[in-house]
Amino acid sequence: MQAHANLRLPSYVPPGYSLWTVIQGTDAGGFGFIDSEEQYAATYLRGKMPEANATALSIFRAPPGATTLAATTERVGEQVDLGVRTATAVYHDGMWLSGPGDEQRIVKWWVLHWNRATFHSLTVKDSPLIWGIRGPKTSGIDKSELMRIAASLLG
Repeated sequence: MQAHANLRLPSYVPPGYSLWTVIQGTDAGGFGFIDSEEQYAATYLRGKMPEANATALSIFRAPPGATTLAATTERVGEQVDLGVRTATAVYHDGMWLSGPGDEQRIVKWWVLHWNRATFHSLTVKDSPLIWGIRGPKTSGIDKSELMRIAASLLG
């Protein structure tokens, strides 16, 4: 893996996870297609491919001005306290996925639904940076684990 400038990774990830890849710049996409080398996505996997995709843990960093973690748009989350004075965090219990289901919406030509069964996330603002942590509920990463990962990025 290539070394990346200004890359900050969490000092804590759940046992069994290891860094698989880092994408920097526009293609990171966690907060949209922002043309900035400050944006990156780090993916951690547990296990072997392709099954490991279902348990992927993603850490996104966006530059100042970014607002919404992908797949949480127009969704009110729950404020959580990370115990870091300078940071604010919002927890989303699920994410928008394609297809029919709970709280179904039609956006342009897509049908989306709010799925609480698979992934959940934290969006963290620690001026000037914005972080997103998305983890799979299905492999035991609960809300407290997301918070622990986030706190390790800030501490």
